[in-house]
Amino acid sequence: MTINVHQAKRLYDLGAVFVDVRPVREWSWGHVYGAVHLDLQDGFQGLAQPQWPRQVPLVVYCDSEVCPSGAEAARMAVDWGYVQVFYSAAAISPGNWRTIRRARAKPASSAS
Repeated sequence: MTINVHQAKRLYDLGAVFVDVRPVREWSWGHVYGAVHLDLQDGFQGLAQPQWPRQVPLVVYCDSEVCPSGAEAARMAVDWGYVQVFYSAAAISPGNWRTIRRARAKPASSAS
């Protein structure tokens, strides 16, 4: 299922496992706090191992709105039996998280 950044933030708050499929160089530029780094080209296949619980919600992401690697990783996870796989087509970047935090921090305006 494709989700937007607000839905991703909600899943994050609920404890979903975030999987960053970017190359290590891009991971080092910044990532979602607590995310698992499984580069699609080097490491993602580890999710196929039976010790990973298939019921855990996974949010697969990159850092751009067009990310074929993320879509492919989500498809692979479903093929391996994961039942709650979400793909964030929206860029999940520190800027997006800050925007959400600011929106939540603003006080509600009162009508006069």
